[in-house]
Amino acid sequence: MKTQLQFPPQFALRDALEPLTEALFSYATVHALYLTEIRKTPDAVYNLLIVVQDTSTLTELRKQLPVVQVQFPGFALQAYTEKQVRAGLQQGALYFLRFCRFGVPLYSSNAAYTPESLSEGKLHKRLAKAQKQTDRETAHICTFFDTAAGLFEQGSYSASVLALTEVLKAALNFGCRLYTGQVQSYVSLEAQVTALRLYLPQLRVIFPKREASDTAPTELEWLDAWSTEGFDPDEYMDRHRCYQIQIRMERVFTVVDAAAQELLAACTSSQPPAEPVPEVLPQAAEAYAPLEHALQQAMSCLRETYRVHSAYVLYSAQDSHLQPANCFMPTEEQVHQSFAVVLLITHKAVGMSPAQLTDRVYNQTGQRIRICFVLETVKRAYKALDFGSNFLQHVIGEGKLLYEEDGQLRKFLKTGCFYHPHKFRKLKKYWDIRINRAQYLIEITRILDTHEDELVQLHLYEEALIQTCLGLIRLFWEYSPAYTSLPYLLNLCRSFTSFPQELLETTSFKARRRLYLLTHAQQHLRYGTFCKVTYDDCTDSYHLCERFLEQAEALAEERLQVLKRKTYQRAV
Repeated sequence: MKTQLQFPPQFALRDALEPLTEALFSYATVHALYLTEIRKTPDAVYNLLIVVQDTSTLTELRKQLPVVQVQFPGFALQAYTEKQVRAGLQQGALYFLRFCRFGVPLYSSNAAYTPESLSEGKLHKRLAKAQKQTDRETAHICTFFDTAAGLFEQGSYSASVLALTEVLKAALNFGCRLYTGQVQSYVSLEAQVTALRLYLPQLRVIFPKREASDTAPTELEWLDAWSTEGFDPDEYMDRHRCYQIQIRMERVFTVVDAAAQELLAACTSSQPPAEPVPEVLPQAAEAYAPLEHALQQAMSCLRETYRVHSAYVLYSAQDSHLQPANCFMPTEEQVHQSFAVVLLITHKAVGMSPAQLTDRVYNQTGQRIRICFVLETVKRAYKALDFGSNFLQHVIGEGKLLYEEDGQLRKFLKTGCFYHPHKFRKLKKYWDIRINRAQYLIEITRILDTHEDELVQLHLYEEALIQTCLGLIRLFWEYSPAYTSLPYLLNLCRSFTSFPQELLETTSFKARRRLYLLTHAQQHLRYGTFCKVTYDDCTDSYHLCERFLEQAEALAEERLQVLKRKTYQRAV
């Protein structure tokens, strides 16, 4: 009896799928078939998940799969039992999550396994597990990179190559888990690379096939021999050759890590979007794009006062709400309040602090937008880009352009961002110094003393928050602001995280009062205050700062993992 298959619409390999399924059904009792697309170009390749009932059937089927794979090269075949599929989903394996999210059911028997329908909460937990597994894999690979880099600097090039071979093995195993769900055994590294070329065609560029006339061993064959038998003492390994091997390993890691991040992002973005909240907008043409109009108005005001070279938007947000009618306002009114972080590059120094410039522009625009400025001069920006500034590379290359006098600074964009193990260590050391200093400032207020001053304690908490914000900005922007007011630093942090606003800027009067006391602690300490500061205010601020530092450390740990991956990545 012919098996009834449910073909997806506009399927490119429809003619090849029917004989493939007939061959599979002749070898074993198949309970379900699920299809996902790997790529469409240069040639279409699909992944076919075969679900069987027990391990004995699975063992017999896997013996026949290599023969079937050769006959149907457009399909990557993987077989699992129902129990293994459930376990893979429970553990958050990206291979099974992809089938759960994007798999098209081709066939299912009456007693077939039906994939678990993941709710939004369950999907979030599985994706969190997948993210942790991905971070663990990349951290494992970066550990081998660190070992290879240390041996390279010591001049032990042969030992460095052996460490780089472990990098290749770990990266290829990671790729196998992404696309096949398990680490399969291969006779050599070249055989494993050949198998992964079906999923990652970039490996063909990194490891090209040997020419027919070339009889010398390939680099993969050398690495395979060195990893299994040890480094041949008669083989000469110099610094240049070792560095060339490291470049190849960095490219392999880049390809595999990019594939993992792309797959993880696809599974995350496929979540059903939230219901849009209807927004009532006024009919006036001026309110069509209030944020854009406010930014352009602010730029006009700045150009009238200063000689502006260029301006770039790093972050922008708009809060629009409907002001209802009341006894003092007979009609409804749409209120827009915008916020932005802007890099302003001028020919000469502005001559005032960023906070003063923010207030000035805020008043000149009719209190429509509050802009937090990062101030630079053309001379300083040119020197920083010439030396190598990842911050300016990102902002000028990826930031939204508001105004530009000429393209003088854009000629540096072709160099790209620079990452190196030494640079990563400097960033990590900077963060460790800042967070340790912040923890010290907080804990020093818990020392028992004969006399306690609440204003001094609040000032120490303010300094602790400043130290933490400076460390986070350095990690995410790779930039150290010269102006270090706490409200200013919190506004800069809005460009890469929302937890400071969620933690500090709540709507209750008590929270707003506490934030005011923290942000004005230095002023109150120097010049006094009319506010009555109690011991309870200090205790609440202490626990608030503790929560702030905990969330900052978790965020910094994630960022350091990203920077560590970038350190050992290279474009193919």
